[in-house]
Amino acid sequence: MMQKLSMFGRRMKGSQRRLTLGLCCMASKATSPPMQAILRRLEACGDFIIEIFPEDTIVEKPVEEWPVVECLIAFASAGFPLEKCIAYCRLRKPTLVNDVGAQEVFRNRVAVYRTLVDWGVPCPDFVIIDHAKVAPLGPHVLVENENYIVFDGRKLKKPFVEKPQDGDRHDIWIYYPCSIGGGAKKLFRKVKDQSSEFDANQNEIRRDGVYIYEPFLLTQGTDIKVYTVGAGYVHAEARKAPTVDGKVQRSKDGKEVRYPVVLTHTEKAISAIIVKAFRQTICGFDILRTDGGSKVCDVNGWSFVKGSQKYYNDCSTLIRQRLLEENGIVAPISNMMILGESDEVVQGTFPEYSADEAMEEQKITAGTERLRSVLVVMRHGERRPKEKLKFKTKMPSLLAYFEGQEEEMGEVKLKSPEEMMALKRSCESALQDLKDQIASAVPPEASTASSDGTPVDIADAKKKFEEQLVAMKADQYNLELLVEVLDLKDLFAGLERKVQLKVAKWRPQKDSAPRRPSQVLVVAKWGGELTVSGLGHAEELGKRLRLGLYPNDPTGLLRLHSSFRHDFKIYSSQEGRCQITAAAFTKGFLDLEGDIKPILVSLVNSDSYAQALLDEPIPRKERDAVKQKIESLVMLNKDLNSPEVLPLACPTPHTGLLEAARRIGNPLALLKRLETLALEYLVRIAAAKEAACEAMRHHADPGTGDDKEQEEADDDVAVPLGQERNQHEGPGPKIPFDLKDSYKRKWLHLRRKEHRWWKLYHGFVLPQTSGSDDSSKFQYDISKIPDVWDNLYYDMLTHRHYLGEDSCRIAEAMVDLLLPLNEWLCPSEYGISSEEKLRIGVDVTWRLIGKILVDMEFMIQEKMGKLDEAGQSHAESVVCDSEGRPQTQSDISLEHSVSPRGDIASQEDLVSPVPSACQSPAAVNVDVSRLDAMSANGSVSQVPLEAPAAQRTLSWHANAGSGSVAGSGPAPLSQDAMTAVPSSDDAFSTVGQTHLKGSKLTRLTPKLRNELKHALRDASDWHPRLNEEVAKLTDIKCTRTVRSRIYVTSASTMHSLFNILRHGQGNGEQGDGCGIVSDFDNVTDLNYLTHIVFRCYERDAGAAGQGEENDAKGLKASHRVEIAMSPGVQVVRDGQVASWPEGREFRAENCSVAPLQVIADSVDLATFETFFVEVLKQFGCQNASDGDDEEFASD
Repeated sequence: MMQKLSMFGRRMKGSQRRLTLGLCCMASKATSPPMQAILRRLEACGDFIIEIFPEDTIVEKPVEEWPVVECLIAFASAGFPLEKCIAYCRLRKPTLVNDVGAQEVFRNRVAVYRTLVDWGVPCPDFVIIDHAKVAPLGPHVLVENENYIVFDGRKLKKPFVEKPQDGDRHDIWIYYPCSIGGGAKKLFRKVKDQSSEFDANQNEIRRDGVYIYEPFLLTQGTDIKVYTVGAGYVHAEARKAPTVDGKVQRSKDGKEVRYPVVLTHTEKAISAIIVKAFRQTICGFDILRTDGGSKVCDVNGWSFVKGSQKYYNDCSTLIRQRLLEENGIVAPISNMMILGESDEVVQGTFPEYSADEAMEEQKITAGTERLRSVLVVMRHGERRPKEKLKFKTKMPSLLAYFEGQEEEMGEVKLKSPEEMMALKRSCESALQDLKDQIASAVPPEASTASSDGTPVDIADAKKKFEEQLVAMKADQYNLELLVEVLDLKDLFAGLERKVQLKVAKWRPQKDSAPRRPSQVLVVAKWGGELTVSGLGHAEELGKRLRLGLYPNDPTGLLRLHSSFRHDFKIYSSQEGRCQITAAAFTKGFLDLEGDIKPILVSLVNSDSYAQALLDEPIPRKERDAVKQKIESLVMLNKDLNSPEVLPLACPTPHTGLLEAARRIGNPLALLKRLETLALEYLVRIAAAKEAACEAMRHHADPGTGDDKEQEEADDDVAVPLGQERNQHEGPGPKIPFDLKDSYKRKWLHLRRKEHRWWKLYHGFVLPQTSGSDDSSKFQYDISKIPDVWDNLYYDMLTHRHYLGEDSCRIAEAMVDLLLPLNEWLCPSEYGISSEEKLRIGVDVTWRLIGKILVDMEFMIQEKMGKLDEAGQSHAESVVCDSEGRPQTQSDISLEHSVSPRGDIASQEDLVSPVPSACQSPAAVNVDVSRLDAMSANGSVSQVPLEAPAAQRTLSWHANAGSGSVAGSGPAPLSQDAMTAVPSSDDAFSTVGQTHLKGSKLTRLTPKLRNELKHALRDASDWHPRLNEEVAKLTDIKCTRTVRSRIYVTSASTMHSLFNILRHGQGNGEQGDGCGIVSDFDNVTDLNYLTHIVFRCYERDAGAAGQGEENDAKGLKASHRVEIAMSPGVQVVRDGQVASWPEGREFRAENCSVAPLQVIADSVDLATFETFFVEVLKQFGCQNASDGDDEEFASD
């Protein structure tokens, strides 16, 4: 081949003149494999004489002594004298591949962002802070908080990104909010296998220069690297983002693994604009694919693809064509510069197979069906017990939260760190006022008179005074407890704390005046954080499902995910335990490393859309009816298994519930026995606590003793039964999560345990009727039974080593007693009869069911030609994204809503895939393959899940400046531009209003401008589909997309979905309907990490043998659904799940996540859809859901 190339070069030399082509760059860049691959091709074509400038000539000699060339490739890197090169170009005026003068912009990230903004290229919203000009050194004001910064009145919440102004610095940091533990991810140039590290102690921003600050954008953990060769050619690759775990994926020869990506038309248009804006033919930049569309976060200048022969062939061909044309030489395109694998050694960076893996894939792709969808709905992992504080108050500071609220609302929920801090400040101020009032309160005297001079009844006055004083002291006590809760500092505690304010009483209404509250119920919730074993089990489950659910991928899920055949997204409920479970699961699912905080921020979706799917509470009417039934059955003082009670307690043919009823016997007698054991357990905990206190004293270092701590230990005794129950309210002793002293940790845990159990005991055992010994008069709060079980379960699996043998023996007896009652009670909370279970199930999960149907049938839209390469619908009237969220064409414009996150609202935030809350599912006749939601009577309108927030005008350069720039190059920067970015009053909760008529978009062609206008049509979680060219390059035979969706939620959603699967097949007590699942009635305990897996397989056309290719019914017939379930963490005995384990078996080492069992092997997709649609139609929501369940706390 080389001989042929030389002959071709000599022939070309004789037919036309050859151009001198110089390469002016640092030696390390000139000798790099990509550059050498390009130069070999340019030399082989015979049109150029290559002249490589020596590095010492570039650095040391004047430009007059540099080689004289006609064409020049020149680009800057570390140590390169860019000013000298610019002078050389002015002197010799060579034809440039990349404009040398324009490369100055890459040394300044501010200049890069300004250029992007000026040219209308979408980039993250940002603010620039020159810390040398911040007060007291300058006019600007910067306020730093543990969860946000405020610069000149503009707030930026964590997580946010901090970038140095200097383009040569790569120390980019990402700061995380303290609500998830704080810390910062520090990015740096790749060192071996690391590109970032997490620093848990870095919470304050740097103040040593000029930095750019921008919100951290969700990208599903992937960065897109784009490489251009002129405006008409672009190559894109994906890599794992360094913000996820900092671990660099490398190929066998040590190169970072990247994967080819298919860009959208809009992204190609962005590439063309960047080439023109920065005047760089060869240019690399980074794209972030976010809910708000694609955004450019960095432009690197001269960049080459590593290891792609196709790119080298294309790049060298385009460089040759450009240089010849600009020098007036017309020459045919030469095939001699197209080299093959045998012509050079290329270090590949694409994923590789072993021979065995390649054979396995051939075997699989030759099969008769392909995996298309994998959906997992799962409960969160093991957690600490949840706790609650409830009190009523008339404090004006709390009543003020209802000012301006609509009357029918009557409730305020506070959860964000900012809301919690504001509430804490308000409570602390009110506390001080109360203390002052109590201290200055003076009882009335006999001489006291009323305002009109008449004498006052002194006895009545003293009584009122005492009542007011008691009320003030009660408010003081309750507010002190609330401040303690708001001040908790446990790891991830910020995700678990929340406060609800509900109107308890209204003031008398006068005429048509609006009602005002006179008393408010305060409900503070905390606890429920995942345990260490909960994190471990979630991560291990992710690994297990990664290897077990994807048969079409011989190496497991990882290769599939990285090749972008995988369309992956994970949703989480708003609850912190669900979010942390989702992050830990994802860590194992995608084989990530490092701390889970970056994974939580980067990959887990817990926005308003996810909350609407996964956080629907049980409607109050149904909840109250079920609660009343359960209480009446438990307090009946009769055996549940008796002939007269059993049909009421277990009306369904559920073998697990029937066995639980048999084991319970008389529930009231059981509760009496439980009360006795609980008191004995408290005595044992107190003894273990005292022993731990003595051990702590014995091992304490006398020189470092803490007087306050010693005083607490001396006074720490068990409170007698006769004491006021409010001694046990509040969060109890605080345990620093980073405490190293094991003796002190044990003592504090036992103190908190004793505190928690006393509080639980007083809430569970209600006061008896005075003077009565009749056992029938005993009263128990049945809603506390799940809390008692949670505490027992937590103690047995987590703190056996703290409790000691005596305490554990009693706890084991309580477990044996309570297990069957809990197994009956928890499922019964979600309905006792089949009709109740189905009605509650539909009320809670109907949105999720609609989403499941969309996920299972996405390929039907694709097959019927309704999706373009960006995953968008071609329909003129309704446009659906790849998640199935419809959007009319009129909505796809520059007018969009602000999402609850404060950024550009995604289609997920705006439109539900299923009917709205005001519309009963019973009225819906869904054709899910089209998602047009057409009913028999016509079109059913799509209503947002939530009312959109304030409207705003959106443009591609919402943070653009107003200055104009001469020419087509980058914008020059003034000093003022270094510290101010035009924006709205709150730069990060809204985007400033900018209109097209004042935009630099008018420079662009109408075609490009039109493409940019429609950029937000990109689906929020769209992944590119591989075309034939990319499939050939990566040696992937099958290019069908596999969609994976993970939904992490609470027990209420899991029980509701299980009830639909279990009882929907009957539509009645006799179970005589058509179902889709086999019997799994032996399952009652949906414990932590319970999960249901839906998998959809597409049969090959020949195997299906029915339906037309473009017929929806026929396409559904060619797909089958498999359903599997696992009851989550269970006690394992002799390798099998123990159906009714004994108390002594509840140990951490005996518990693991139960394996999946198939409950539906082969259900046609059409049958699967019909089953759910019919259940929705028959049991559609009839009740409004009105807030969190305050009574039952099984999750």
